Amino acid sequence: MFAEKEENSEINTLTTEAKYLYFHFFQRIASNQFVKLYIKAHMESEWLMDLPQSELAQVRTILDKKLDAVAIEPWLRKSIRLHALSSKLLLVSYLSECDTMNQEYSRKYLSGSLSILKIITLSIKSFFRLMRGFLQKFFYGIN
Repeated sequence: MFAEKEENSEINTLTTEAKYLYFHFFQRIASNQFVKLYIKAHMESEWLMDLPQSELAQVRTILDKKLDAVAIEPWLRKSIRLHALSSKLLLVSYLSECDTMNQEYSRKYLSGSLSILKIITLSIKSFFRLMRGFLQKFFYGIN
């Protein structure tokens, strides 16, 4: 009975985590299929089961305080080994790329001037998002 409650709690946590990380990665709501695959990957992949508890606590803090996970992630990189948040975001990216319906991974061709404008716009947005991530990491004490 206790093991069943613990498993349900873990599934609820992973469901919330999957939806939150997907939203911050793509700015839209995750499909039920994506959430199921995210949970399955966590239940079956050893590299996701063996993440350090201290890093998982940082991920929980990011989710609990509703911080921008994608903006904070680059600031958590310290060594060759991936941070737990990096691993989870890579999983989000991989599962999304496997879904052929995901528009971020389809090839779109824009004219030259539109492409340059899009690159400039995304670069400016990325810079401000990184700064927001740095400030959130600093103010909430995420090391």
